[in-house]
Amino acid sequence: MYAPFFPSCWSSTVSLILLTLTLILLTLILTQTLILLTLTLILLT
Repeated sequence: MYAPFFPSCWSSTVSLILLTLTLILLTLILTQTLILLTLTLILLT
């Protein structure tokens, strides 16, 4: 009954999950790089 509706819904949810995961990863990488940069600046000065 809901066979044709299932794939589209599943794909949309998967895409949303992937988007959130990539965003979280990007923010984590950005924060880590910022922390490293600040630490290096503090150590250099």
